[in-house]
Amino acid sequence: MLGLREQIASKLGFGSYAAYRYACYGRDYSIVEAQAFHELVKTYIVPIFVEANLRAYYDVYDLYSAKYEQKAFMDRFTSVLADNPAAAEALRFMQDNELADTAASDKKMESSFTTYVSSLATPYIFTQWADDSRSVGTILHEFGHFMSYYYNPETGWSSGDSLDLAEIDSQGFTLLMTPYYNELYGEDYAALARTEHLLDALYAIVTGCMEDEFQQRVYANPGMTLEQMNRLYAQLATAYGMEEVYGFSGMEWVLIPHSFQSPMYYISYAVSMVAALQLWEEQQTSEAEAWEAYWGIMMRGSYSDF
Repeated sequence: MLGLREQIASKLGFGSYAAYRYACYGRDYSIVEAQAFHELVKTYIVPIFVEANLRAYYDVYDLYSAKYEQKAFMDRFTSVLADNPAAAEALRFMQDNELADTAASDKKMESSFTTYVSSLATPYIFTQWADDSRSVGTILHEFGHFMSYYYNPETGWSSGDSLDLAEIDSQGFTLLMTPYYNELYGEDYAALARTEHLLDALYAIVTGCMEDEFQQRVYANPGMTLEQMNRLYAQLATAYGMEEVYGFSGMEWVLIPHSFQSPMYYISYAVSMVAALQLWEEQQTSEAEAWEAYWGIMMRGSYSDF
């Protein structure tokens, strides 16, 4: 694949396949700017990521034993959105029109996503409710996408929206709901849920940059052997704290399908999460301004730059 992809990039006039893929995704930042981002993350985010995981990684396991009945959760979700008329309207539309397939079935794909049904001019959520905390997190995430399609379908669906912006809709909503985790997750588990979501946010930034740096460096040297790739990945795992936290050995990169199916995609998880965390940070001082900023992002124009 490396040899073929190098030919594609060269034939189209790009210095590397990584730069070509950045252009395909319509990114308004270059691979050089992303490299500077990598270094900032290693300097400022990785130490926090490592310390936070060493302190709290095993604590969140208690959250996984919690049980959440779907109807009871949706009732609580409806209640906490009562003070947010726009979100409440979208949720009411989703429920009244049965626009979420959440039933568990061994015939359904084990995945969750939100799509737009053009013939009905409506968004639709596909997932499987499993009576656990991950089901709660999935609904929060996918409902952010649902609202984007509900209020701004022309941008979110028709125009090929930026990956970096689209994920703020979901990641930002999940983090902005943290003041309501007592109601959504229950008082016994709310603190653990906040911890888990913030650890996940750091994880998204760290792994987004780590995978991007790995692929950039491999595509810059398409003659790299498998052993060299494994060695490089092990070095990056150490630099990004993944070896210390998870014990990475250097071969885990083969488990990430994006590397083969959607090359150079992973950086979008990092840049969108930085923006989502900025919304969360703003919320600590001004709830109103954080939500105003969130709706401002969601109601972006078609083909908006990150």
